[in-house]
Amino acid sequence: GQGDVSIGIKCAPGVVGPAEADIDFDIIKNDNDTFTVKYTPPGAGRYTIMVLFADQEIPISPFRIKVDPSHDAAKVRAEGPGLNRTGVEVGKPTHFTVYTKGAGKAKLDVHFTGAAKGDAVRDFEIIDNHDYSYTVRYTAVQQGNMSISVTHGGDPIPKSPFNITVAPPLDLNKVKVQGLNNKVDVGKDQEFSVNTRGAGGQGKVDVQITSPSRRPIPCKVESGTANDVHSVKYMPPEEGPYKVEVSYDGNPVPGSPFTVEGVMPPDPSKVRAYGPGLKGGIVGKPAPFAIDTKGAGTGGLGLTVEGPCEAKIECQDNGDGSCSVSYLPTEPGEYSINILFAEAHIPGSPFKAAIKPVFDPSKVTASGPGLERGKVNEAGSFTVDCSKAGDAELTIEIISDSGAKAEVHIQNNSDGTYSITYIPPFHGMYTITIKYGGHSVPKFPARVQVDPAVDTSGVKVYGPGVEPRGVLREVTTHFTVDARAQNKTGGTHVKARIVNPSGAKTDAYITDKADGTYRVEYTAYEDGMHLIEVLYDDVAVPKSPFRVAVTEGCDPTRVRAYGPGLEGGLVNKPNRFTVETRGAGTGGLG
Repeated sequence: GQGDVSIGIKCAPGVVGPAEADIDFDIIKNDNDTFTVKYTPPGAGRYTIMVLFADQEIPISPFRIKVDPSHDAAKVRAEGPGLNRTGVEVGKPTHFTVYTKGAGKAKLDVHFTGAAKGDAVRDFEIIDNHDYSYTVRYTAVQQGNMSISVTHGGDPIPKSPFNITVAPPLDLNKVKVQGLNNKVDVGKDQEFSVNTRGAGGQGKVDVQITSPSRRPIPCKVESGTANDVHSVKYMPPEEGPYKVEVSYDGNPVPGSPFTVEGVMPPDPSKVRAYGPGLKGGIVGKPAPFAIDTKGAGTGGLGLTVEGPCEAKIECQDNGDGSCSVSYLPTEPGEYSINILFAEAHIPGSPFKAAIKPVFDPSKVTASGPGLERGKVNEAGSFTVDCSKAGDAELTIEIISDSGAKAEVHIQNNSDGTYSITYIPPFHGMYTITIKYGGHSVPKFPARVQVDPAVDTSGVKVYGPGVEPRGVLREVTTHFTVDARAQNKTGGTHVKARIVNPSGAKTDAYITDKADGTYRVEYTAYEDGMHLIEVLYDDVAVPKSPFRVAVTEGCDPTRVRAYGPGLEGGLVNKPNRFTVETRGAGTGGLG
């Protein structure tokens, strides 16, 4: 039939607005009495299409259709540092990426809401990467909480809005590493801190410690309640240099990496001190000693000298773990030398040193009869004058050549002089040694002759038994000791000792005549030189010991013959007599 075709398209309320709305369309007449209608739904929802012919609705009109969305925001995802809950800083450009593949084509919108009024970001842009992804760049300008809303086709994508915390701007110069010693004890817990107050950023502190053998060392980082002071604890296991790397928000802090030297902990018991100054010294003269810290680890060395006066101390480091020390005492007395290593006394400390006054041994003189001659068991005396030599200790030793010491008594006269008495136990040569303050005085050591207690010069010895021409073996001989110059009544004063060539002794028989003379008899049984020692009150008499040669031979005058056969006899009958040769030597009868 004849008539015009008319079309009406409406969308339901809520599609493009609160009420129904007409939708634009194009109608095209085809050659075969058909029409093509084209329209673009502005949004998803219910649509009504009415078709009229000759101003009348056709039977199946209106057509009611449902338009589905052209996109799916649920298939969109967004990620990147600009969406991380922490990590974004004021004034620091950041970004994130939105992936729309498979979500359909729709408009991407991003909206930022800050904690304060005004713009939350600057330099915001969305870049189409033409691979179904978009890069969103922005720079936060407000510190604190910020919400990022991401929509696709007006619909929020999963996890949107994203809530992040914008940190203050990072200032690494505000990060301070405190308490990190450049030398630490091996095997002991160590601790230092990282102060990040005012440094901004995310506040992430990271510490890495590398040992001298390039191994990582475990360390524990603990944050305080204010979250701006971070404590770092570790234990160095070996000697040598350690590398301590401290980073803040992934950036090395000023001065990092730090170098720390691991040293063995100090051991005061291994420190040695030695030298004369630890025992004593002389007023006005430096008293030296040395301190050796080798093998004792690393520690501070403390040194004080306490005494009657303040003593100036000089210390020189020898560069090998030892040092040379001297102090100058200006007054006599006892001084205490305190040597501390790592604040602990070393073995022997405090040392006690006796400081003596100045003295001059060359000013000491000695005089008296006891220096010229002495007598056994009689006191010898002399005087030592130290009045001009200063104050020091006087020591005297008197000893014989045979090693016997004489008893010495020193009396201080309190005027700088000393009275000396000594008693020598034996006669002979003695050496007198005088020292003042440990030093020999002029003219000493000196030698002195000690005479016997008894004067035997008047004793005479004579007779065949001591004559140089000698005696006969196995012939009894004798000699006389005339001691009448000593006494005229006798007594056990005389002793005789005879030594044979073989070293054996020959018996001597002494007869006291009770008038000061003594008869000594002996019989030698060995050939050779015999020594005859004659003593009076244990003192050798003149010419003792006597040297007497003994030879083989006989003395006919000592042969005796007796018996009845020498007085008379009978013919043809045996007659007897005796010949006695005892004591007459050796020989034959004829």
